[in-house]
Amino acid sequence: MRTHPFARYSAALLLACLPCPAQQPETPTFRTGTTLIEFTIVALDGKGNPVTDLKKEEITILETGQPRDVAVFRFEGGAGDAPPPAPLPPGLFSNRHENTPGVPRNITAIVLDSLNTHWTHQMYVRNKLVRYLREVEAGTHVAVYRFGERMAVIHDFTDDLESLRARVSKNSLEMAALQGVDLAQVQADNDALIAGASSEGDREALQAMPEGAREALQAMSEAQIRVDGEYKGLVQDRLVELTLAALEDLGNHLAAIPGRKNLVWISSGIPTLMWVNGRPVIYEPLIRRTAQHLASQGVTLYPVEARGLSTEAPPVAITPRSQMGGFRGLRQAPTTRAKQNNWAASDIFARLTGGRATRESNDVLLGAKKAAADLRGTYTVGFYAVGEPDGSWRRLEVKSARRGVRLTYRQGYQQGAPPEQPEEEWTQNQWRAALFSPLGSAAVRLDARCEPVAGAEPGTHLLVLQIAPDDLHFRDVDGQASATADIFTAEKTPSGEYDLVAERATLQRPPRQGPAGGDGLLRYARRWQMKPETSTVRIIVRDRLTGLYGTLDIARKQIPIAAASGQASTK
Repeated sequence: MRTHPFARYSAALLLACLPCPAQQPETPTFRTGTTLIEFTIVALDGKGNPVTDLKKEEITILETGQPRDVAVFRFEGGAGDAPPPAPLPPGLFSNRHENTPGVPRNITAIVLDSLNTHWTHQMYVRNKLVRYLREVEAGTHVAVYRFGERMAVIHDFTDDLESLRARVSKNSLEMAALQGVDLAQVQADNDALIAGASSEGDREALQAMPEGAREALQAMSEAQIRVDGEYKGLVQDRLVELTLAALEDLGNHLAAIPGRKNLVWISSGIPTLMWVNGRPVIYEPLIRRTAQHLASQGVTLYPVEARGLSTEAPPVAITPRSQMGGFRGLRQAPTTRAKQNNWAASDIFARLTGGRATRESNDVLLGAKKAAADLRGTYTVGFYAVGEPDGSWRRLEVKSARRGVRLTYRQGYQQGAPPEQPEEEWTQNQWRAALFSPLGSAAVRLDARCEPVAGAEPGTHLLVLQIAPDDLHFRDVDGQASATADIFTAEKTPSGEYDLVAERATLQRPPRQGPAGGDGLLRYARRWQMKPETSTVRIIVRDRLTGLYGTLDIARKQIPIAAASGQASTK
């Protein structure tokens, strides 16, 4: 029988306060010093069929142009579900997938983007999704999320497809009811507005006006255009910010799931560039940075254009006067130009993460079908990185010696933070997102032990955290490799808010694993007085250099209580 890592805690740390847990099945331990980089590749033949018999000797891995030895090679296409984990002992909690029941290996998640997609398209997509779920093979694990100003979990990973179909259908009706409008009429009004824009009659009436009145009207029009342009620019900035934040939240949520993590993003997309009052606003660097973060977490994006083959014009774009000609007013940019602008963003996401973009198709679930097909030709490969993590983007290239095999994979990865990067404080919005998001984050892997302290004042608890050092960034401080982390204990109150206690900890890299070293795990302990009305505790550990964080939710009813003898027991 193997032991859970908590069973190997030192007596000096736990003997006085915590009973040593019984032996449990071993969970993988974390290596320090040398970093293993694992990622997935998809092998397809010339007809697009999965290649399932590729050999380790047939592939070559290059990191920034330098060959690396293939340390891991594993076919994932036929992998079934892992056996359910053994229950953790009372008082022990974890956010790692190997300790979480119901989390499969190699998954496909579908994301419905309410921020950037017209309501009529959203309803169309939901109807198609329900139909698609009827065709999915039994036993397939699917999750469906929706993001607007906040993230919503329609259904997390499940193989109960009937339950998932019912949840998606219910969500569609609820969202339509919230609008309180006739969606068909909205579409008709929108089409009429587009058809009547900038007519020849308007131009003729303008030319017939006296010169002074015409100039005054044009001046008023240009002033209004500038105001409208600034407003629309601010709105677009906010949409891009919320969209990229939502994608990163999903990346954090999926980070610790092993194997391939396909994210099918159904949306009208976001632009790489927007013209506001004659000046360009460029979003491509932000888009590229988010795509690189997702790639580094092993998340593969499959963007799908929600509009399909619709001829509907996109939202109004502000075009500089030099590009307009004729009457100097607000007009709609050509449909093809706006679509191509959004397509460029989709292509960046797909290319950097190793996915495939879908557009100009009325089958809006084609992206999900592509993702499912790619899973059947998936392999996990890995190599040991050279040098210390420095936050740079390291380009990856994988080649196959077998003729006719096409490989797709993420184009690179990044680890840690640049040496010169300063520590950053989270904004209030970032804190609230981490506290209230229904998606937990496993970007920093955590184990926790929480128990009442015997003989202390009632409600006094000891929290002991075990943190994966590979998920933090270490710097040399006075000859010692150290990482700085923010650690939060947030108690949920009856009002739905959180009572937050924040601490900053400097954590030193533990000894290497081995007979003479430790077990390679970081530990942190603190006492706190839990409030009687607390229902849930959310633990957040955030690396102050990289911004990566992990969350762990602990229900009050799952925490052992102190028995009369002073020993812990469960409710």
